[in-house]
Amino acid sequence: MSEPQPTPTPESTPASEPFVSPLAQTEPTPQTTIETAVSEVEQQAVAERKAAVAADSSYGWGAELNELDRGWIENKGFKNPEQIVTSYRSMEKQQGGDPESILRIPGENATDDERAAFVTKLGRPTEPAGYQFSSESPEDVIDITGDMRQWAFDCGMSQKQAEHMHSRYQTKVMEVAKEISEERNADARREDLELQREWGPEAYKTNMHAARRFMQKYRLTGEDQQGLEQSLGFKRAAELMAKVGRSLGEHAGPGDGLEDSGSELESGLTPAAAKDRIRELQLDPEWWAKYERGDPPARKRFANLHAVAYPQGSDTLSIARR
Repeated sequence: MSEPQPTPTPESTPASEPFVSPLAQTEPTPQTTIETAVSEVEQQAVAERKAAVAADSSYGWGAELNELDRGWIENKGFKNPEQIVTSYRSMEKQQGGDPESILRIPGENATDDERAAFVTKLGRPTEPAGYQFSSESPEDVIDITGDMRQWAFDCGMSQKQAEHMHSRYQTKVMEVAKEISEERNADARREDLELQREWGPEAYKTNMHAARRFMQKYRLTGEDQQGLEQSLGFKRAAELMAKVGRSLGEHAGPGDGLEDSGSELESGLTPAAAKDRIRELQLDPEWWAKYERGDPPARKRFANLHAVAYPQGSDTLSIARR
């Protein structure tokens, strides 16, 4: 049995030591801060992740890789090397397999050679002459096939693109040419009817005969005729050729001989000109006397002039002296 400890007394406490109240003392606190707590949580999470990876045998094959590669494998979800190979082969198949077949679009600072190599892979020939077009330019249209080959080459077009452009151009050219031809034909028909009304049937035949004689005299071809009609219009060309043809004196008019051929007139002997000739004859005593005696040439001349002056016919061919 131990002996009881003596109770301290004021005499037993050294007077040099100050009194410390027991109430002023604080309880000891743990030496833990927020930073320490967060760090511990992170360390615990990392440890748990490593443990999970280690426990999962599907990621065990990449343990020898560095941390970045292992992270890439985990993010992609590859469970084994076979999945990586399958993914790569799929990508290679989409890109054509051959690395040379992979197209890389030239950047802003690409060289001319790099750009040329790019468009060549897209199907552009190595030179403009390499473009082959299946259709030829129409005969009546200016052929710009050589220019189109150069333009297509400068634009980096493939053979298929250039041929499509050329074909569309040819089709459009033929459509326009057809429209122009139809318009010219319509204008020519309209102007021909105008000449028939202005000249009358007999003068129309005479003038057209004179125009053809002019062409024969100077050996003008059909192309020459078309060139004049396209340049001057059908009406003006016919008037010009008829006038020159009448001046040649190689055609017969509706009168006796050449006196009523109308060669000296701008449009030949028209109905109005024929009526004026009749009025002149009425004032000519000598001719009137021949007509009254029944002179055949005088009677024939009047009949021909009357036919030109009144192409629709009239009730009588007799004339009265004024």
